[in-house]
Amino acid sequence: MKFLVLIKLFMLGGLPVALAQYAWLRQFSGNGYVVGTNLSIGNNDAIYTIGNFNNDVSVFEHSFSGPGSYIVKVTKHGDLSWVHPVIYNGNDALSQIRSDGAGNIYITGTCNQGVTLGGQSIPGAQNTSYVAKLTGDGQLQWYQRIPVQNIIEIDVNQQGDLVLIGRLAGSITLGGNSLSCSSCSFGAALTTNGTFRWAKTFGNQSMPISTTIDDDGNTYFNGTFWADFSLDGKSAVATGQYTLFYARMDNLGTCSWLTSVKQTESPESSPNLVQDGAMKADGNGNLFAGGHYFMSAEFGNHVLHGSTTNEHASSLYIVKFDVHGNVDWAVPRVNHSTGNSIDNIVIKNNTVFVAGQDGLHVFIYAYSMTGDFIHEIVLSQFRGDIAGGFGIDAEDSLYVSGRITDYSANKTTAFILKLGIPAIPLPANTVYAPLVQCATAGIEITTTAIEHAEVYQWEIRYGDKTVMIETPGTALVFMPGAYGIDGEYQVRVRGKNANGTGSFSPYQTVRMDFALSELQIEKQCNKIVAKTSDSFTWYFNGAPASYPEGQTEISPREEGEYVIKQKNACGQSESNIVNYVKAGAPFIPNIITPDGDDFNEFFDLSGFDGNTSVFIYDRWGSQVFQSRAYTSDWNGDKLSSGVYFYLVKNPCFDKPMTGPLTIIR
Repeated sequence: MKFLVLIKLFMLGGLPVALAQYAWLRQFSGNGYVVGTNLSIGNNDAIYTIGNFNNDVSVFEHSFSGPGSYIVKVTKHGDLSWVHPVIYNGNDALSQIRSDGAGNIYITGTCNQGVTLGGQSIPGAQNTSYVAKLTGDGQLQWYQRIPVQNIIEIDVNQQGDLVLIGRLAGSITLGGNSLSCSSCSFGAALTTNGTFRWAKTFGNQSMPISTTIDDDGNTYFNGTFWADFSLDGKSAVATGQYTLFYARMDNLGTCSWLTSVKQTESPESSPNLVQDGAMKADGNGNLFAGGHYFMSAEFGNHVLHGSTTNEHASSLYIVKFDVHGNVDWAVPRVNHSTGNSIDNIVIKNNTVFVAGQDGLHVFIYAYSMTGDFIHEIVLSQFRGDIAGGFGIDAEDSLYVSGRITDYSANKTTAFILKLGIPAIPLPANTVYAPLVQCATAGIEITTTAIEHAEVYQWEIRYGDKTVMIETPGTALVFMPGAYGIDGEYQVRVRGKNANGTGSFSPYQTVRMDFALSELQIEKQCNKIVAKTSDSFTWYFNGAPASYPEGQTEISPREEGEYVIKQKNACGQSESNIVNYVKAGAPFIPNIITPDGDDFNEFFDLSGFDGNTSVFIYDRWGSQVFQSRAYTSDWNGDKLSSGVYFYLVKNPCFDKPMTGPLTIIR
């Protein structure tokens, strides 16, 4: 099932200036080449992007001379927040930008001849790269120089932990970790403070492709290799010149799993057969990855075949590895052209979004979590150009950044494009696991999907009972009870529309407790306070009171019988009676007889509501007792018989209450 939306870019002088289905387009140009390389969406939906220029560039109203780079922050409305230049002494460049959950940003690039960033200099050295952390305002916090020619990719999790993958030829030391190989890929993890946690190589003969990190600090790496290698006792066996490897490391750098993928390449294919790809892990330890292959690729038992009409054409793949590194599914996107790539993967709303190029056009594919192809968006007029950045904000709007080529003027222009929220139709098999909860007189069940199905089909089980229900056009169903029975219910759902009937989602097992929640009732001063997680309604003398449903605190105007009618989402109800009498001044005893006969033993103020403060004075005005949270437990202690004086404060009364208190022993 394929749904294709072509987003038409109207061209003027080779550049797109109007687009019917996009929210906004921002372009940064100069007298030469300006290339947008990457973007990241931070907290509060701030969009960060970077680019490089060889001569000069104008970013909004700010102009910079080059060669150099820029870092720019814009709002979700396309307005400039700030822009900072990155100044070089030679031909260096920025390659990637990422952001964490605290609003910090992280960049990587080269510093072969020195870099000036935010007024601070990063010393240069031949074949040297760096990673740096900046505040959300673009101020440099720290940097780490790494003596390699290129860092291929970085990623950052919400906590600000950073992972990188690069290419090494020789020997280096990173934070006490010594690495050495003839020509290999290496990975490293850093804390949010820029300290190396660990670093290691992937064999002696390999090439890096991609990396990512999850919020638990697990890191994932992808590359190609042509000589067997092992990591912490786990082996990868080369089956050709360009075998793929995927690996997962825990937060200490120990390999959790390592797997290899056999590829069959064209006899005349480029020696750089697989040099692109992207990965993203979900919150359950599953890894979604993508890249390209030529004739075939073997992901476990899933064998993908490429184009049979053009041996030089590369096809794309999407694969899901589970938490143990087993292949859950692998699907191809067979193309018949060259120059195909997957550059970004984003997981949002139970959907895997994949962005890249299919040879001539920029694309965005959407897949379900089970590998079903849902939808694609093709930016048809970005012909032969590159969308290096892709992201989705909290409102589900899509953003793309990259470069546009004006062949007539021999120049390129960087761009950021906000596509807005895409209207993605729903194939029958993209309904996800339902949410089950109590509802009036039964169970309310809802599910989520990219878009509504025409009909939802539900199967609901309790014990040996099974109920089948269809709900046209709505992802919500009420199941009446036999069913006021506490226990475990199993629910699954599938969609049905013109494309056919999809497969059921996995069973969702939910424990249902139909009993009412605890109701706490307190009388405080001239108020009644009710607390419960259920809904409830107030009644007075048998009729509904004028208080809103669920109001937790009321101040009755009349004395009488108040009823709190409690009702939970499963339809269970119960009435609770409160006899209300307006609070007058409670009784304060003027004598206590602490002689052990249990009569008048204590200064009893139990008639007061709320927190009560008590102060006792002798006849000369000296304080002999005080309590700011009195609990009617004072019996005069060791005071001798005589006349004393009390002062009582209570929030229900504006003025303190005073009077004499006689102690008789």
